[in-house]
Amino acid sequence: MDDDINLLNSLKRILHKKKNEWDMHFISSAAEALAFIQEHKYDCVVVDYKMPQVNGIELLKAAAQHNPQAKRVLLSGQVDEDVFAKSRSITHAYLSKPCEPEELMKVLEELLQ
Repeated sequence: MDDDINLLNSLKRILHKKKNEWDMHFISSAAEALAFIQEHKYDCVVVDYKMPQVNGIELLKAAAQHNPQAKRVLLSGQVDEDVFAKSRSITHAYLSKPCEPEELMKVLEELLQ
């Protein structure tokens, strides 16, 4: 989930080669993401930290509450120790934006094994 449409499109391109292995949904609004989190089961959720309305940590907390087994990944363009510290207890991985496509793919593959 990311509010930046360009970044979402980039993530779609990066993850396109996994389309036959993973069922993926790309969501651009916090409200839509919260609804999806509450209504579906999923193996992993990847969110941006800085978004309007709800930050990524709050979305990951909601994901953990509704689907505690799901892996949770936080992306942040802010390399900030405070954000990292706040996210540590709720995330399985924290990646700085922009991250290399190979790094994101590797993290997701490891988490989903």
